[in-house]
Amino acid sequence: MKPNFNRLLKILRREGEPDRVPFYEHLVDPLIIEAVIGEPVPAHSVKSRASKETYINYMIKFFQTLGYDCLPIEIGMDLFRINVEVSHRDEPLGKSSRGWNDNMRATIANMEEFEEYPWPEPETAVDYELLEVARDLLPDGMKLVAGVAGGVHEHVLALVGIRQLSIELHREPAFVKAMFDKFGSLIAAIDETIAVMDHVGALRMGDDMGYKTATLLAPKVLRKYAFPWHKRIAAIAHENDKPFILHSCGNLSEIIDDLIDDVGIDAWHSFQDIVLPVSKAKELHGNRVALLGGVDVDVLARGTVSDVVDYTHDVLQACMPGGGYALGSGSSVTNYIPVENYKAMLETGMKCGKYL
Repeated sequence: MKPNFNRLLKILRREGEPDRVPFYEHLVDPLIIEAVIGEPVPAHSVKSRASKETYINYMIKFFQTLGYDCLPIEIGMDLFRINVEVSHRDEPLGKSSRGWNDNMRATIANMEEFEEYPWPEPETAVDYELLEVARDLLPDGMKLVAGVAGGVHEHVLALVGIRQLSIELHREPAFVKAMFDKFGSLIAAIDETIAVMDHVGALRMGDDMGYKTATLLAPKVLRKYAFPWHKRIAAIAHENDKPFILHSCGNLSEIIDDLIDDVGIDAWHSFQDIVLPVSKAKELHGNRVALLGGVDVDVLARGTVSDVVDYTHDVLQACMPGGGYALGSGSSVTNYIPVENYKAMLETGMKCGKYL
């Protein structure tokens, strides 16, 4: 299937209706990708360009075959951490363990530990070569949607832990500011390198800020410490004439106006029916920001193929008019979503998502 990034770009910029609704995912679990392709996702080594070429070709094959116009990709920072908890449980498609933030412990708990931490330099913090390899491998019409794995808020919470961070907000706010500024400046510097790449069509950041009923940190805290860096990163995208996509799970009702009007996000990804269905988001905010995904993960995970088809059809009917919408899961395509349900969502999009 021939990709056409301009289809997605038209949606991200809310410039009307393309020929059909494009597809977008923040993340597809490797086990789902393996189940679709029929062979394991190849490992890629920081030291081996050949392994990166094999990996990028594999990912292109997956996304192009299913009808995507972009290759979504994030590059992770290698950060030392001790506050990780691992759970073990046999899951569908063979996954047996998951890692979680241990919010009762901190890797960095105070200013002294902040100053002693082995912070990476922007030039060596991520594997830029993985993105560079894609330049010559992407098929005509396809571009990357790329960025740093994890956002400013996520990284601070990951290394400090929400318990310790809550204490330090009152005891040593200078330490909290130092943490946000360190990650903000680091991610911004990396994104400055990514954003100038011609084959990168949009800049993205995943920064989960909420849970079911509210934001993890008080809105005033986010406005003070996180949003100035979000705004800078969005500006980096715009300075390079590229849209900025924010993925953020949870209830953002108290901060969505900040994100749209002050930060300047162009597209918003991650919707849960129990929080805000994407159809309602279209009604409330569709005239100001592009909306991506929204097919509820619970429906994808526990519904039948028929349920998924009907649900996807209803989402398209609500979100297609006027453009500004791309089809996909509400958050990510997890390994516990049946592969046939994932395919049913996309097939319904191909069948019912045509404008012309």
